[in-house]
Amino acid sequence: MTVVELRRAAGAARRLDLHRGIRVRLLALVLLALVPAVAVSVDHALEARAASAREARLDALRVAGDASRRQAQLIEETGRLLSSLAQVPAVRRAERPGCPRLLAR
Repeated sequence: MTVVELRRAAGAARRLDLHRGIRVRLLALVLLALVPAVAVSVDHALEARAASAREARLDALRVAGDASRRQAQLIEETGRLLSSLAQVPAVRRAERPGCPRLLAR
């Protein structure tokens, strides 16, 4: 190769490196521009997840409260039933034929 050919090849290589450098810089710039949008999206997703967790916790507390109130109501009704049964003479004396027949109804 002659000196002229070597210079042409070197110039072409420099131009190619320059284009590659511009591409890399442009790609880096685009990626850098996307960082805030990705950060906002991640933040929004985390906040939505936290809100869902709070809502689920409140729902669980509501369901537990409803179940607790229903359980208390059943206990109270059972107490009234047992008090009523305790007033029946056959139950009070534990009479053999009368008590089982009454409780079977």
